[in-house]
Amino acid sequence: MKNENKKTEKIVPDTSVLISGILSDLVQKGQVSDVEIIIPEFVVEELRAQASKGREIGFKGIDEIKKLRNLDGKGREESQASSILSNCAMNC
Repeated sequence: MKNENKKTEKIVPDTSVLISGILSDLVQKGQVSDVEIIIPEFVVEELRAQASKGREIGFKGIDEIKKLRNLDGKGREESQASSILSNCAMNC
């Protein structure tokens, strides 16, 4: 039985972390687990702006958010960490 008083660690990545793709790699490898990943709307908007200008960094960041959404516990493999994306108001 889980301790209900246990606080969930929160991760708030900036654009450079999302562009690098390191966060989804850490989740897939199981090095990050039982965390809440919060992506602020201003980070999403910056990535969208870069993508709309045709810049690869914007597309990479948006792809990373998509990967993280796919790893949020829905359809993940047993070895993958459970993560939650919140405050990400976008339709990626």
